[in-house]
Amino acid sequence: MLLSRALLLHHTSQLRQSPATGIFLTSGWVAAVLLTFISGQLIANNRASLASFFTYLPWVMAVLIPTLTMPVASENRRGVTERLLTLPHTPLQRIFSRFSVYMGLITIWLIGFTPLIATLYYLGEPDTGPIATGFLGSLLLAAPMLAISLALCLRAKSGVGGLLASLTACFLLLLIGTPTVTGWFASVPGLSWLPTTTHLTPLGAFQPFTTGLLNLATILQLLGLTFLALAATQTHFRITNPENRITLLAVFLLALSLIPALRTKQIDTTAESLHTPSPTTVEAFRNLPSPITFTLHLSENNPDVPPSTHTYAHSLKNQLLRLRTLAPEKIILKTSNADSSTAAAITALQAGALEQPLPTGTTYFAALTAQVSGTTAVIPSLNPAREAALEYDLLTLATNALNPTKPEIAILSANPSASSNWQESLSESFQISRLSPETPTIASTTAVLIVQDDPTLTSTTLTAIRTYLNHGGNVMLFSNPTAPNTQSPTFTTLLPEWGLNLQSNSLVADPTTATLATQSGAGAMPYPYWLQLGPSNFNTKLPFTTGLGKVFMPETSAFTLTKPELPIVLTPILTTSAQARLVPLETYRSTPAELANSNLPAASGPQVIAAMATGAFSEEATKSANLIAFASTNWLTPTSLQQAPNNLALLTGTLHYLTGQGALTQLYTKGANPRTLTRIEAMANRLTQATAATELQIATRLHAVTQKQGADPYATAEAILQMQEEEFTLRQQLRDIRAEARRRIQTMENALLLINLTLSPTLVGLFFFLQRRRQRLKATSTL
Repeated sequence: MLLSRALLLHHTSQLRQSPATGIFLTSGWVAAVLLTFISGQLIANNRASLASFFTYLPWVMAVLIPTLTMPVASENRRGVTERLLTLPHTPLQRIFSRFSVYMGLITIWLIGFTPLIATLYYLGEPDTGPIATGFLGSLLLAAPMLAISLALCLRAKSGVGGLLASLTACFLLLLIGTPTVTGWFASVPGLSWLPTTTHLTPLGAFQPFTTGLLNLATILQLLGLTFLALAATQTHFRITNPENRITLLAVFLLALSLIPALRTKQIDTTAESLHTPSPTTVEAFRNLPSPITFTLHLSENNPDVPPSTHTYAHSLKNQLLRLRTLAPEKIILKTSNADSSTAAAITALQAGALEQPLPTGTTYFAALTAQVSGTTAVIPSLNPAREAALEYDLLTLATNALNPTKPEIAILSANPSASSNWQESLSESFQISRLSPETPTIASTTAVLIVQDDPTLTSTTLTAIRTYLNHGGNVMLFSNPTAPNTQSPTFTTLLPEWGLNLQSNSLVADPTTATLATQSGAGAMPYPYWLQLGPSNFNTKLPFTTGLGKVFMPETSAFTLTKPELPIVLTPILTTSAQARLVPLETYRSTPAELANSNLPAASGPQVIAAMATGAFSEEATKSANLIAFASTNWLTPTSLQQAPNNLALLTGTLHYLTGQGALTQLYTKGANPRTLTRIEAMANRLTQATAATELQIATRLHAVTQKQGADPYATAEAILQMQEEEFTLRQQLRDIRAEARRRIQTMENALLLINLTLSPTLVGLFFFLQRRRQRLKATSTL
């Protein structure tokens, strides 16, 4: 047996009787909770995740574990070692019994964070997988730190010496996995390769656990380090001694962890399977007509390459290795060190890799190419910010290698020479061409025609669009609801014959989905013409809306859907809440922004602001066509994309759907929408709605006062002063109302922080109090 009952009882009794145990455990709880709430900004970040907690937890353990093992260093002086020798045990039992008791104590300490987990579930709907694996990884990371601390304290001559040595060792164990330290070492001649091995460090092995991954190689690595540190408690090494076989086991486990094939053996515990290739991706690679060769061009000898780039490259290689396992004989993976020779750098440049500059004056390569049947596609520079879209990028790269001709997207606008951010983003996956309102024909190779700002078109262009639809084309229209009401022909004027009727000269106002906006002189108020639409407003039966987060639709009108005479099927895409109402354009323009909520008509029910028409668009049509219309032209402006990046995801997914790239449609949004603290959001919305009427009254009065000040040039100084005082009072009232809403949320945060700080320490204190009382009663009864 590896454990001795007598030793287990002895070490347990020592920890239970020591008041320092409770103090150190409480200090660890308080430190971790404070770092999570204050430094990690758990509430302010609005993320239903313990990512910030697991960022600080290893460093808290690096202080906690040495303080717990410090008494071991003084055992010789206190005569504990001689007393232990009188107990029946073997050397292996001496090692594992003490280690098991301390690991049990650390397990109890980690369980003490249950209130923090309960807090997260109270505030939102977190993903259970990363939380469970994060705590498992924390326990596995604590094991080598504990083993090292025990080994150093057993050899120390004093408790302070053992504490200092253990603290140094634990911090070094973690520091070697940080980008800063690896960057320092990389500047040393001969160690420039070090940043590429950060995943082999204890902290690097811990990271996958925090994202919901159970990786076999990282588990073996941490276990191997633990056994190696436990073996260090022995002073003599002989293979024939059973206790020294721990070293051989440690070396064996560490060697296994270095096998590349084992790094693909993992369990993805996330609810959305974020780290597992989707079935559509696997099927796409399995159906490749010929093998595809991926080559990673990376500057491995340059110490100035950002550590995040190395981390992203490692994730990319692991993903390709998993795909190679799932799609045998279809994927070939190669790596090329672009710094190894001039020929390697030239090869990278010829493949299309970009030579990226660094602040130090040097350059580096970080690119991925895919080659199949002599055709090469390239991601010229790897962007770590796109790690969440890694699967999408890999499949897009493979698709481009198989079919070098990207789907052609033609953009018809009033100013075809002007470019925009969303058009540049589309150029990564599509071939972009631009057309003027006078274009006579639409090329048959056009996969999708985008009519951007609904310009005035010539009769020839309208005929060309009709012909394009009759031959099975795909059109996406951004209607302009604020355009002057003229008799000039636009593409919107054709919509009624296909069952889509734009509510011209009106805008949709929806207080339920209103976006908080800063109004002049009135602070942040819900602006009903800027709509923030969520999954409840999407038609989730469509593939390009599945998994999509919130989108932002400013100043939009609506469509009325009527059954056309032609065989066309109409499908809503985006729909407002039932509290939406249509506001005449003149009313919208004449109403100050701070009074936008005061002049709204009665609710008119859900409004369709984006719809799709599918079918034959004329009796002469030879193929079925698709028309997707949005009742807004402002949803892709830089401001809108900054407000809601998912607008671009909606556009990209829709284009993938229309161009027949179904496998890419849902991948674009995979992992792009983190879970939020829904209770905080609901509370903020309730407070906003509860104070909306009062804010509106004050804002109305404030607007009247400010207008009065400018309208009376002959007002006396006393009257002006009185109006200014009233304006100041009204502004103060607005600030007080909003401050009260913030105070309520802050009060809730403080209450949760207090519960997390006191609950577990109180239970531990109660346990020690009862333990002491029991000992006193036992001593009294003995006397």
